[in-house]
Amino acid sequence: MPRHLIYNIIRSIYSFYSQTFLSNAKSKLLSSSSREKAYLARLQMQIPLEAKDKVVFLGFVPRTELIELYYNADVFVFPPIWDEGFGIPPVEAMAAGTPVVASRSGALSETVRDKETGFLVDKNDHNSLANSILKLLNNDHLRETMGQAARKRVQEHFVWDHIAKRVETRYLQLCANS
Repeated sequence: MPRHLIYNIIRSIYSFYSQTFLSNAKSKLLSSSSREKAYLARLQMQIPLEAKDKVVFLGFVPRTELIELYYNADVFVFPPIWDEGFGIPPVEAMAAGTPVVASRSGALSETVRDKETGFLVDKNDHNSLANSILKLLNNDHLRETMGQAARKRVQEHFVWDHIAKRVETRYLQLCANS
């Protein structure tokens, strides 16, 4: 997909994140379902004709359908504009072997390894976001290598059995030192 198309798509959604009086009033007056439909319709309208078959905005996805979507994705993009506490969706995508492009936000810099399991970009940096997405979409080998590294990272650090074992080990160390 040409670079200018990615830039245009990202720039077109800025108005949804503005903190103007009008945007705040609209968000209070519209139901969340209406807001989501309006948001998705606006996003869809902004996609250039030549990219419409390559970009999909799904809105709310039932949990039972997420795993298949993670496995079918070429890239998982997660650019929050706030400080993300942990960011489970990127870890879920990584578990499926999908490289992630995310904002350097909150704990995301601890879960996504920049240039290893995906790319981290500064918040609100649409140029870096677009460039990172395109870098992965245009390089099958890089995408596959990062996807494999992402899956391995999740298996080593974010599987409950491993987490529980590390917590138990830490508790035993602390008790031994008491």
